Amino acid sequence: MNSIAVCVCLFFLMIGIPSFSADLPETLPGMNISPESFSMIWCGSSLDSVASIVNFRKNNMKKKLPPVDALMGELGEEFLSLKESLSRENPGKSLGEIEKETVVRLLDGWTKKIDLARTSLSPFERWMLDMSLFNRSVIAGDSALMERILSRWDGDALKMIVLSGAQETTYFSKERLNEKVVQPVILKTRLEEIAKSSDQDVSWLAKHYIDPFFQNPVGNVFPSFPIGLMTLDGQPLTLDRFQGKTILVVFWNTFAGPKPWISELEAFLNGTKSKGFEVLGICSAPKKEALEKFCEENRIKWPQYWDKGDGTRKRLGFAYDIQREPSFFLLDPKHVVIAGPKEFQNGSLKDLLEKLSLDSK
Repeated sequence: MNSIAVCVCLFFLMIGIPSFSADLPETLPGMNISPESFSMIWCGSSLDSVASIVNFRKNNMKKKLPPVDALMGELGEEFLSLKESLSRENPGKSLGEIEKETVVRLLDGWTKKIDLARTSLSPFERWMLDMSLFNRSVIAGDSALMERILSRWDGDALKMIVLSGAQETTYFSKERLNEKVVQPVILKTRLEEIAKSSDQDVSWLAKHYIDPFFQNPVGNVFPSFPIGLMTLDGQPLTLDRFQGKTILVVFWNTFAGPKPWISELEAFLNGTKSKGFEVLGICSAPKKEALEKFCEENRIKWPQYWDKGDGTRKRLGFAYDIQREPSFFLLDPKHVVIAGPKEFQNGSLKDLLEKLSLDSK
């Protein structure tokens, strides 16, 4: 079983899977939504998990799989097969465009198969299938199906489906389509309701997905860091220490292979166009000592914050919706984002910084 499936199973073994009546909308009593559990559950229902689910099914063909695992594997195989076919037929289309078209073509068939299977499944299995189907309906833009799925659930089970759909929209738009994030109206309305929750974790997650910065950072003010955090040099983690300066905030790590961007950044900092320019690093190194050693060996002088909180929510990488490392945010002296991760995806970091710094003056 893949690690995602194991995590999901362990999570629900901890809280228990109670029995329910068949009346709708259903709830899943005992569910506790935290950023950690939410991130884990979304990974298991995301479009990105399809290949893992299919491989799990293939590796266990001789065993009698639970109905939900068999069905998810079958739907996943349909997805991968059509995706491969569409990729051959449309070589000029991006991966995101191909995947979206695949989902749109298969969604009706998936819905019918899941509806047929629902009556023989446990409430938890129905919920997992509905969350996966909801994520696909978000990608396809099928508002009627979204509404129908949401009408089946209540309580935290409903909130988790809404939050999962919001994460799928954010991830798929940014990472697959390379487009601005636009939450569907039905999803945004539900998120605004959830944002009023008395549960701080639930409210925080919902606000995260409707905050303009997390949808499209360029043109928005970079959110202030939480109070009380300190950089390795003993100073508070705050943008105010760089008053009047253009700032590059870098979310990075010390362990993901070669880092040519560091030498490109140093070349820019040593050039004549870096006057009035500062860099701030947010590093998710496994240990503080590893970060200190890496900076010393590579002569990195710019301030660093070691981003290793006790749990996902306390990590800035999660709080600032970092999908990959390194991720760059270029801020003007008023802390408005000039360029974000999307703008830094292609080209030399040094050349991009020189151009963006000149354009912002």
